[in-house]
Amino acid sequence: MHKLYTYFILIYTLIYGFTYGQSGLAHLQNGKLKSKAGDFSGAIVEFTKAIAIDSTCSQAFFLRGKAKFALTDYIATLKDWEKASSLGLPDAKNLLQKHTELLELSKKQELENERKTQIAATEEKREVNPQFPGGEEALLSYINENISYPFRAKIAGIEGKTG
Repeated sequence: MHKLYTYFILIYTLIYGFTYGQSGLAHLQNGKLKSKAGDFSGAIVEFTKAIAIDSTCSQAFFLRGKAKFALTDYIATLKDWEKASSLGLPDAKNLLQKHTELLELSKKQELENERKTQIAATEEKREVNPQFPGGEEALLSYINENISYPFRAKIAGIEGKTG
């Protein structure tokens, strides 16, 4: 009985492991096809699925980085290529060395995005019309409570505009 249980576990592990690895390879191949077709966003999804199945697949990190490069997401590109390089992929290491200016571009891109966000926030603030805190009702309430007609003018019946 113990041997039967051991064989069952062994067979299950082999089948599950084979299927699991094959699925990751399929996602890797789908990602390559989508990259060649110019569908870089779709390719990124496929490479990410391959990485979810096998987090040591340096090729998936490398190719996902290339797809992100095509979409000008330089910060994410560097992260993927660094990961692929740390997993021992020589191509990734070479590209990292070759594209040292990529880091500078990514920093410029980040600064530009920050600047655009600040400009948009400033423009948004300009579009809001000023108003009394609490709205019109609060303004009328404030006027009623804080402005009073002078007592002597009221008794004398004096009316008119003020200067």
